[in-house]
Amino acid sequence: MRELLSFHRIIIVDMTHGGKILAEELKKKWEVVGIDVYDTMDPEEVAQFKLNGIQIIKSLNEISLKNSDTIIAPVHCNPQFLSKAIEKKKKIISFHKIVGNLLRSELKDKFIIEITGTHGKSTTTITLAKLLSYQYKVLCLSSRGLELFQNGSSEYLKKEIEIAPPYLLHVKKYLQEFDIGIFEISLGGIGLADIGVLTNIIEDYPIANSTKNASHGKKQLIEFAKKNSVIFYNSDDKNSKKLINDIKTEATLISFGETGQIRGNIIDLVNFNKHNNLEIVYDFFFKDNKKGKINSSISGKVIGPGYFYATLTYVGVALILKINKNKIIENLYDFNGIQNRLNLSKMNDCWILNDINSGVGDISLEAALKSISSYLTTNNCKIWLIFDANTLVCEGIDIDKIQRIISKWKNIIADVYSTNLNMGKSFLDLNKLINDLCEKARKNDIIFITKKVKG
Repeated sequence: MRELLSFHRIIIVDMTHGGKILAEELKKKWEVVGIDVYDTMDPEEVAQFKLNGIQIIKSLNEISLKNSDTIIAPVHCNPQFLSKAIEKKKKIISFHKIVGNLLRSELKDKFIIEITGTHGKSTTTITLAKLLSYQYKVLCLSSRGLELFQNGSSEYLKKEIEIAPPYLLHVKKYLQEFDIGIFEISLGGIGLADIGVLTNIIEDYPIANSTKNASHGKKQLIEFAKKNSVIFYNSDDKNSKKLINDIKTEATLISFGETGQIRGNIIDLVNFNKHNNLEIVYDFFFKDNKKGKINSSISGKVIGPGYFYATLTYVGVALILKINKNKIIENLYDFNGIQNRLNLSKMNDCWILNDINSGVGDISLEAALKSISSYLTTNNCKIWLIFDANTLVCEGIDIDKIQRIISKWKNIIADVYSTNLNMGKSFLDLNKLINDLCEKARKNDIIFITKKVKG
């Protein structure tokens, strides 16, 4: 908070990725200038901001920088937009850090879980929210919106929301509503977590006009970690392990995965029609030694590595929160997955598998095929792939990689259908195609509908 007290004029570089929310919040106490570097604000919006005392300009070059100015920018900001500030050796504060400072006093009495990573963020966030809500009131911000969870069910508080740090400022309206806040945050943490979760860095993609990688942002989860906090990380992911080893922290580090301090496996062959036995072994130290085993079972309709890692993380979090072991077992048994995230349903003699979310791509496809391959070969059945690609987001799908994966798994794939991807057979009506395939497919075949949507 001392850093906030030293502010005079604040210059926000980037009004697109939550900058407008930050500007409105910071204007309550400071002079604010917003720089619309992507030119996404229309004249009416600029005029409204001016009426509220916030000047909007296009570039740092349009103003003279004072010694007392503070520059705030997202961690992925193109350095060219900041060249004047860099030249004058101005300190640049990330959106993550400023949001953490703004929320520190409001959230000081709340238990906070921050989740970041390149894949599995939303699945982990929502899984934790759902399972922990049997014991606590949980406020959850994820790619699908801001929700309040109680007893396994959720109520939407706000759907049109993103996971960039400034959107967390919306939680201030609901401080009386929750015990635990679980926040999915893009490119790092804000430094308020009692528990931080790094799901993985499977793809360390370029950011900031290719001058940095995503791990540069995600390391904020570790750099900003509180002294008595815990960070869970994926021991099966080499990039996560490297990041953890490269950064000094006073937080307690706990690994999860096949080789982690929290590890598990489904003992029997996956069967969609019943619960499958799940064994989780844990051995870690946080305040007191936690070592033991949980023998539970989980619905056969919960598919994929995303849920596997989320389940391990839940067990670690639940143990730290001192949730009774029997309650943990009961919560896992009742868990049926998350809608449109590899959730399974029956239609006639076929299984319908949906993966419709912002994380869909080649990695999620291969993970799904790998997860169900033993079921398909054991039951002598096939999978029918449907890619229902929205033209607005299909540019985020690497078609060459998808085709290589299809070729790799061709022995379990009956046929491929797609829209907008020039791949496989085309179709116009999804519902008609599903009905036709259910007539055509063999008993227990899987019709897999995958669609990338905006998060």
